[in-house]
Formats: sequence, C-alpha cells, structure tokens
Amino acid sequence: MNHTTMKATSVISEAWRSITSGAARLAPAVLALALTAAGMGVMDIAAGSTILNQASAYRQSGADILVLNAPDGIDAASCERLTSLTNVQAAGAIRTTDPLTLAALPDTTTPLYQITPGLARLLDTKQDTNTTGLIASQQVAETLGTSTGGTIGLADGRTAHVKGVYQYPDDGRTPGYAYALMEETPATGTFDACWAKTWPQTSQTRNALWSTLTPNAKTTGDDAPTLGQLNTTKGDGFDGQTLYRQRSTRILPACGALIALAIGYLLIRGRRLEIASALHCGVPKPALATQIIIETGITILLATAISLPIDMTAARLLIDTTDRTAITLNAIQTTITTNTAYLLATTITTLHIKERHLFTYFKER
Repeated sequence: MNHTTMKATSVISEAWRSITSGAARLAPAVLALALTAAGMGVMDIAAGSTILNQASAYRQSGADILVLNAPDGIDAASCERLTSLTNVQAAGAIRTTDPLTLAALPDTTTPLYQITPGLARLLDTKQDTNTTGLIASQQVAETLGTSTGGTIGLADGRTAHVKGVYQYPDDGRTPGYAYALMEETPATGTFDACWAKTWPQTSQTRNALWSTLTPNAKTTGDDAPTLGQLNTTKGDGFDGQTLYRQRSTRILPACGALIALAIGYLLIRGRRLEIASALHCGVPKPALATQIIIETGITILLATAISLPIDMTAARLLIDTTDRTAITLNAIQTTITTNTAYLLATTITTLHIKERHLFTYFKER
C-alpha cells in the first residue's frame, strides 16, 4: 500500500474486517434503517387502505349510482347502452305502474315498477334464470315468507312467481324501493328514470346520462329532468385520486430521508477517531470512502431485506389486488429515499473527516 492508491481487495478486506469486528456498527444501523423504512412504508399503506375503505363504503351505499329523473322522458334503449362507456358498470331504466294488492295484505297495495334487465343487474338481484315473474325487495320477501323461486299470491286469485330478490338498505337512498315489487320488461319505449352505476365518477359520465332523454321529454315544470345520486348522504362525489395525492403520509419519503441522514451522520461521527487514524496511517481518502460505501451498501441490502417483506405483507393484508401494486410502489419510495440518504450521509461525512483533527477527536472521545 502506498499513500495514493490501495488495492480493491485490500479495501474489501478492510470493509469485511470492520463489519465482523463490530466497528462498522452493522446491526444497529440495519435495525434503524429497517425500522424507519418499514414503519413509514406501513403507515403509507395504511393511509391508502383508509381511502380505499372510504371508497368502498361510498359505493356500497349506492352513492355511485346516478339517477336521471324524467317522467315518461327516458329512452330505455339509450339508457341500457350506457354500459358501453368505460366508467359505467350497469345501467337500466325504471317506470312506475299500477300497484298490486297481495292476498296476504288485502288492505294495502304494494308499489310495482317496470324495469329493464340492466336495472335488475344494477340492483345485484339474486335471480333464477329459469323462472319468469316478479322481482321482490328483501323486505317484501321477508314479509311474505318467500324467496327466489317461490310464489306470491295476489288478491285477485292469481299467483306470481318470484324471479329474484334484491336488497335496498335503509342507508339514505332515495325512498320508495325498499318495499316494492318489480317486473322486468324489454328495454323499449319510454321510462321515468335512468339509473347508472358509475366508477370512477366523471363529468363525462354525468353528461352521457342526458343523452338518454327522448326528444319529447319535458324541460320545464315539475316534470323537468333532474340528475342526482341515489344516495346523497356520502357527498356529491368521491375523488379518490385527489384524496390519495393529498394524504398526510405523502411526506414520509422526505421524513425517512431526514432520519436516514441523521443516522448516517451519527454513525460515521462516532467512528471519526478510527477514520482519522486510518488517514494518519496513510490510507488514501478515496479508498477509505470506498470502504465506507461497501459497508453502507451491505447495511442497505440487509435493511431492505427486512423492510421490503414487511411492506409487502402489510399491502397484502390491507389492500385489494386492484390497487395493491400502485400503493406498494409508493410505499417503497420511502425505502429508496431512506437508503439513498443514508448512503449520501455516510459518504459525505467520511469525506469531511480530516487527518489533522486526529488529536481533537482523540481528546473528545
């Protein structure tokens, strides 16, 4: 070894001896980095999970169902065709017809609606495809003690088969359909309303609903068309992308970097006497910096081997498959920034240690 160069094998050997002797403080460095990266990664994944749960609750409440009301002014075929749009999962038309009097309840009438096949799918109706007849709400089915494939007795002596049953929770949705019967009819003619289940919600989808109006639809008075949500209790929209971009945990990669800078600085500062002594013994600073980089690289690899599985496990537990990859990659940004900052801190701090300060470091130890 001379004063200007040092063999690569010697540098690697010195790094290995430093690690095995404990001088590199490998274990505490790995633990600190892994806890920083994994902890912040899990926090970010949890924040994403919270937003996804809010989105799920929004959709389960029926708030993602848009309703265009226009009495006798909806073209049923146009309403059904809305499913050709990317953001429309189901769409169908509905209209009011004469109520029915049931044999079990002769003193009251039960609302009856005619619907197109798309609306039955929108309501997630549990149907028997081999049966023709009426679709009952869960409340009607429970009151009459019937279910899909069963029958309903009418007051005039007729019997109607139950083709399917749908649920309509009392969670703020437009009233009138929780206790009702529906009759599926072809998507022809005019109806009173068009329902569309949309996700994600966009202004383009809202505008598309207006295209289902017939030329003869009334535009003024009480029957003028209105567009709204089936359930307004969750707000008039849900912009999940904006919520995710504005989440409080978005600053965690920067926080992780700051913590890693501090860890790297403190680690090398604690070894300043050792490093200054090596310089005094003739070890070239580039070789010494390379040694520290090797030690740091091993630390980073071990810390990543701990933190990455933790983040991926948290993602599998908290995030569904649709959004898991994107949210996990965002969480891993903390690992990347943490490791990068740690490498910079150890390298730069090493380069700033001077041989001439050896005796100062000795007195300060």
